Amino acid sequence: MNHARDLLERTPDNELGKMILELGCYALRVRNEYRWRTRDREALPKGETIKSVVSLALERVLAGERRWNPAQQPDFMKFMRDVIDSLINHLARSKDNALLTTLPEEGGQDEISWRAESYKTRSGAEWLARSEATPEQALLDEESEEQKNKAIRILLDECVADQTLTQIVGAMLGGCDHCGEIADAVGIEVKEVYNAMKRLDRRVASVSRRMAD
Repeated sequence: MNHARDLLERTPDNELGKMILELGCYALRVRNEYRWRTRDREALPKGETIKSVVSLALERVLAGERRWNPAQQPDFMKFMRDVIDSLINHLARSKDNALLTTLPEEGGQDEISWRAESYKTRSGAEWLARSEATPEQALLDEESEEQKNKAIRILLDECVADQTLTQIVGAMLGGCDHCGEIADAVGIEVKEVYNAMKRLDRRVASVSRRMAD
């Protein structure tokens, strides 16, 4: 039985859209924890992008390649974030990103030593560096991640009646920083983006109040 497929098929379209936006935001943050050979914030190795990584994660889950067991992992979104972690990690370790560097076996002692020493001495290989956190820091990071995801969910709820604003938030979560980029991504005029930002400021203030409560 594919529990993930059953859950996704029962999920309303608007909730599914918010789920995909949230996963895209998470994938972008994970992507930024690594260094990439291309140094292109949009492009990933093997021609992948943030959007395609999220799509690939969903495809693998729907196809049963990655199986969700609600009894072992009740939080479906945590399960999906783990799938995205795995996909981006494999991209970071791919030949497309590693040039001529031979990577040690993942998770072994050699990899730990390689991470600790290799980047100190090898110029040009720094794009694969990812900081090693202590267990305490990892716990704090996980709590911070949950807070960020909660804030995003609340913000998307606040914007649900405003389709343009929802699209703008999606573009921003996807990495668009400037009004021109957002306008191109959404397909509207820059002036509309400026007007929507005023509405977004009010929504963000509301989210801040709700988070404080």
